[in-house]
Amino acid sequence: DNEAALWLLSTQLEQIQDTRVDVVFATGKPPLRAMRWARILNSIKKDIPGRSKLRYCVAPETKREMRYYTKFNADALKRAGMGDLEDSIWEGGKYNIIIQASPLEGFSENFANPSTGPEGSLGRVLPSQHAKTPLLYIVVGEEGTPNFPKDKLHREFKNHLMSKGFQALHLAGNNYMHWTTGFFSYLPSVLAKEALQDEWKKAVGRIPPEMSNVFVRFKVNSNVNYVVVDAAYKSFTESRKDDENYKKAMAWWDQLRPNIRQEVMDNYVKVSRQHDSSGARFGNPKIKEMVKGQQSTWRSSMADVCVEDLRQAAKLSASDLENLSVDEVLGLSLTEITGKLLRIYAFSAFGAGVVPNNTQCKGYVSGSALNPPLDFYQFPRLLGDVSVLKKEVVGNPMYDTSAVLFSLCSLCASPEQVAKLLERAAAGSVLPKTERDELLVRAFAGDALPDLLKGLMAQC
Repeated sequence: DNEAALWLLSTQLEQIQDTRVDVVFATGKPPLRAMRWARILNSIKKDIPGRSKLRYCVAPETKREMRYYTKFNADALKRAGMGDLEDSIWEGGKYNIIIQASPLEGFSENFANPSTGPEGSLGRVLPSQHAKTPLLYIVVGEEGTPNFPKDKLHREFKNHLMSKGFQALHLAGNNYMHWTTGFFSYLPSVLAKEALQDEWKKAVGRIPPEMSNVFVRFKVNSNVNYVVVDAAYKSFTESRKDDENYKKAMAWWDQLRPNIRQEVMDNYVKVSRQHDSSGARFGNPKIKEMVKGQQSTWRSSMADVCVEDLRQAAKLSASDLENLSVDEVLGLSLTEITGKLLRIYAFSAFGAGVVPNNTQCKGYVSGSALNPPLDFYQFPRLLGDVSVLKKEVVGNPMYDTSAVLFSLCSLCASPEQVAKLLERAAAGSVLPKTERDELLVRAFAGDALPDLLKGLMAQC
């Protein structure tokens, strides 16, 4: 998603006069976060659009670990035009639009008297004097999600920007665009290949039970990830339901399900509960109750398809389900989403003439000393031609890319149009999902920004 966002940004920048973009790699070891983008740039044999308008910088180093392994390569950065990245310390600046697509850890929370070092850079963010462009601060995610913890640093930065005239928008689920194969042909081949692999990893890998907080883990597993895997599973079953190997996979799962359910509770849900001990402790209430610090119930954060699957699998009425605890429902959700994926694996195994490996399935769910439970690294290897299967799981939200598209459209919008967009986004969805995704395909295809703005505002 990060690299797709950068590609969309760079290709569309060609249309915009007098524009400069600072890309700040942040958290962990920032130069490492640039390596995938460098690899994509180095794979392109022609001129890279928008290259002269992008400036790359690094934020302070933090202890956050990378989700994927990558090796630092100074030569690759140099060939990609980022040879001086390690020395390009971001010091703040004057901007019209700010996209925050990561947490702000590593920076100082003192905005009244910011330090002169890189830790004080947030306090030196000021509005640009470019009168034609609105002042926008777009956060990828709601308050309380990983990019915007409810702590002093993040609250004070938001207050700092709003005091300078910026309008804030927390871009969330109802306004995200999604990965589709419809725009893969417009991406560099290396980016398209990595995107397909990442989509598969997201489908089979769950958020670690110690990461973020209980509410985020509950929402991701019962909504965001669940919807994507369910859509892929329905596509998978529709074309294979009469296949004998499909029937074998269904029977195999019926036998394995009780063991997987227990492994989920012992190795994921139990650990998740142990990591609900911070100041923002959510507890383990019934899902019909309100989420601490939110204006909604746990039940309302679940996808409808997940609710129906759980009711059917556990033979529960709507009332019965709502009276279950957060941990019980989390366990059921994980069992069902895991079952969909393991049935796809079992189908591939039977199709290759072998029996599915129950030990590998158990290892995937229980984790290991090196990997958390339900980590994509331990998912059993699919057998045979799996390219079609992997394409069926494409459909995760494009968090950063959605924010970039909103920002690009805002560059050619009037103040009145921006106000309408912000009002609509804050109230719900600017566009239905299908229309949002179609608009993103058009953006990658190179449609003019005024036309994209018109599409984004079709229902405003």
